[in-house]
Amino acid sequence: MKSSILLIALTAGVCLAAEERNTVRRTFAVIPLNAKLIVDTVDGNVVVSGYSGHEIQVTVNERWQADNSDKLQEARREVRLDMTQEGSAVRLYVDGPFRCGRNCTDWNGDRGYNARFDFDVKVPVETVLDLKTVNGSRIEVSDVNGDYSVRNVNGSVSLKGIGGSGAAHTVNGRVAVAFKRNPKEPCSFKTVNGEIDAAFQPGFSADLRVKTFNGEAWTDFEATTLPVAAETSERQGTRFVYKRNRVSRLRVGSGGPEHSFETLNGSIQIVSKGQ
Repeated sequence: MKSSILLIALTAGVCLAAEERNTVRRTFAVIPLNAKLIVDTVDGNVVVSGYSGHEIQVTVNERWQADNSDKLQEARREVRLDMTQEGSAVRLYVDGPFRCGRNCTDWNGDRGYNARFDFDVKVPVETVLDLKTVNGSRIEVSDVNGDYSVRNVNGSVSLKGIGGSGAAHTVNGRVAVAFKRNPKEPCSFKTVNGEIDAAFQPGFSADLRVKTFNGEAWTDFEATTLPVAAETSERQGTRFVYKRNRVSRLRVGSGGPEHSFETLNGSIQIVSKGQ
C-alpha cells in the first residue's frame, strides 16, 4: 500500500485542510467462467476491463479530504472499503454513515470530510458485473462478455467491446454501448439528462422500445414499426427517424429480444457498428 499525507494551511489562517491519498491493490484468484465482480461505492469512478486471465486484479485510488486533521481521522474511522470473496465472486463495498438509509438521524450530508474511491479492475472476460456508484464522473467497462448491471447517478456510463446482456442506467450523464457480439437477451439503457448511443454488429435482429421526450431517436438499421398508440415515424435519407415525446416499438430484421432505450432530455441513436 502506498500513501501520502498532505496538510495545507489556508490563507485565512483559521482553517486547516487535510488530505490523504492511498493506493490499494488486491488480487483474487477465481474460476473465469464463474467469476462475478460487485462494486458498490458512492463517490468515485469505476473502470473495469476484461483480459484472458484467472484473477480479478483490483486497484483502488483513495482520496480523503477533511476540514482538519481530526476530521481526517474521523473519516478514516467512519468510512471503510470492504473487499471480500465468496467462491469466484468478489465484492468491493464502500461503507460509511451515508449508508444509513431514509431513517437516518445523524447524517446531514456534511460531516466535514469527503472520501473518494476510484476503482480500476481487471477481470476475466466472462465475468458477470454488478457495478454501482453515485457521484462518479464515469463507469467504464471494456472487453467483457459476461452479463451486467451498471448503475450511476451523476456521471456517464460507457460499455465497449461488450458481449453480454443487461442494464446500464444513469440519471445525469450519457450512456454509450458498443457490442462486439449482439446480445441474446433483453437489454435496458436509460438516462434522464443525456444521450444514448448504441452500436450493434451487422446481422442484428431484435425488437426495440425507444422513448425520448426532449430529443430525437433514429437508427440506420432497416426497421419496421410495431403497433403503439399514436406513434409516427419517417425516413430521412438512410435513417429512420421516430417522433419525439412518444414511445416507439420497432423491429429490426426478423425480431428477437426486446431492447429498451429511454431518455428524457437527450437523443437516441442505434447504429450498425459495421457502418
